[in-house]
Amino acid sequence: YHGSEINLITLKIGKNQDIRAFFGKLIQGNYPDIRQSITKRIDSSNTLHFRLCVDALIAKQIKFIDTKLKTIKCNVKIKVYPGQDIIQNLDTFIASC
Repeated sequence: YHGSEINLITLKIGKNQDIRAFFGKLIQGNYPDIRQSITKRIDSSNTLHFRLCVDALIAKQIKFIDTKLKTIKCNVKIKVYPGQDIIQNLDTFIASC
């Protein structure tokens, strides 16, 4: 055993109601900052990557950060059909939350 202890917890949200609730809470944070760099955060498999600050979550706040210290890494798979724009789909979905 070397280095800092790492705790891994995996959570999958599958129900539409729960997904909307999750994104409804996310947009209460500094989402506009993330939105500006959203094309850099979506990979070729249509997965959105971002990190949340653990300390802010403990204080019941949502704060997106880029550092690797005390963060929760989130990966969100975005459903996109051929001919659809992924950013537009994401914006439409988030606006409905």
